[in-house]
Amino acid sequence: MAATLGNYYIDGPTLSTATTVYTDSELTICAADGFYSDGTVCRQQIGCVLTVATPCPGCFAPCDSTINETGGQGVYQLTFSTGGELGAMIIYFNPVSVPDGCKAVFDSVTYNEFTCDLFGYLASPNANNHTVLGNASNDCSPPIGTTLDSGGYSGLNRYVYNNATSSFDLIDTNAIAIGTSADVKLTAGDPGWCTLVIPRANQNAGDCQIDIVGYCATSWELEINCPVALPAVPASLSGDDCTVTSFPNFIYHAPNRGNTAGEPSVNEFVFADPNALNKLPAGTYVMNPPSGKKIFTVDANGIITNITVCP
Repeated sequence: MAATLGNYYIDGPTLSTATTVYTDSELTICAADGFYSDGTVCRQQIGCVLTVATPCPGCFAPCDSTINETGGQGVYQLTFSTGGELGAMIIYFNPVSVPDGCKAVFDSVTYNEFTCDLFGYLASPNANNHTVLGNASNDCSPPIGTTLDSGGYSGLNRYVYNNATSSFDLIDTNAIAIGTSADVKLTAGDPGWCTLVIPRANQNAGDCQIDIVGYCATSWELEINCPVALPAVPASLSGDDCTVTSFPNFIYHAPNRGNTAGEPSVNEFVFADPNALNKLPAGTYVMNPPSGKKIFTVDANGIITNITVCP
């Protein structure tokens, strides 16, 4: 159904902060139930009350975007269009030392498993929670884990990314951030760029939301890559030593930022399919990338933990 333009009145400076849409300037006649937009956000009105604001599809960031932000404590949300291709979406997130929680939601599934070159696998054990990344020496006071175990954060500013202005708009001031101390995966140093992999194996969903929580202040960098087939590497899944000479299988790795496609490295995710639907089972295998035959070990998280070059 096509959008219908009209003149409406709101009881706030912007649609994001208003509570009701009216049809008269005296603010006495509620507009009909339905969706209303100012070109930046969309909100549904039900029974004279506006529901939560969401970014308009036209304000979604495209995949293959780079987004950086520095700001205060709060919840930062952005939605990006995944494009029309199938494959694996590789997202690189750098908390820039200051602890931040991060997760993505795509096709109603939450993704919060990260890996980084320096520290390997970092993930909350709670499937729907943020994974908190950053340098342990820069933890908040009181510590993030202590606050989460005590009920979490409330009354936070919520910001939504507006692609038209390349900035985050303040939407409301009543956001919450809950979880447990188990979500906190701070490291003994800056983790640097961390890798999150999201499979897009069907056309059911066309956009993906990323939520980032700044528990103290925040400063972070984000690189979003469009879906692509992961690099394939010849391998033997039945042999585990350098005497293997036949490579009838393929493995597929998600290169960490700056690493070489087709040359798997330690602390990278590795999969059994090019769309990242199935992690390679834990075990020791042999691969034959362009640089030569190697033995590699995969743990239960689908992370390469060791690589030995064959003579």
